[in-house]
Amino acid sequence: RLFLVLRDPVARAWSHYQYEVARGFEDLSPVDALAAEADRLALPDEQARWHAHRHFSYVARSRYAEQVARLHAHFDPSQLLVLASEDVFTRPADTVARALEHLGLPPHHLDRYPAHKPTPRNQPVPEEFAARVRAAVADDLATLPDLLPRTPLPAWSMCSRRPSVLLTVDLERLDV
Repeated sequence: RLFLVLRDPVARAWSHYQYEVARGFEDLSPVDALAAEADRLALPDEQARWHAHRHFSYVARSRYAEQVARLHAHFDPSQLLVLASEDVFTRPADTVARALEHLGLPPHHLDRYPAHKPTPRNQPVPEEFAARVRAAVADDLATLPDLLPRTPLPAWSMCSRRPSVLLTVDLERLDV
């Protein structure tokens, strides 16, 4: 049985970036780090590529449909339980109940479900960073509902979806 916890890609990438800066691995600005990601992840040396993926894969790790497709290639989709990270924090008892049920274990309730966040990093996400991450994952997020048809997806996963109908109105032709 497998679990996949999905987090808003912008929040995930920003948290990852801040974590790498705090640990001393990242010295580029947020936007420059995103711009450098593809080159960093394509380094010819395997060890350097591994290091780059661990520390600089801000967008790559936020491309969830690619990851789900790889999991589906090796595991029956019924083995995968997808959870939204928001639910882990806002509805922990329900989330734990779903996880236990997925594992075939009996229900177990705790009196409290304390959240653990080791290092608060409360800097707001720069808008240009957010826009670039959203643009970089839009195509990936658009395919997520097809890969997870029975999974309720968080609202942020729909933010990149284009409306199915575009309505334009010529105000000059309207009699208003």
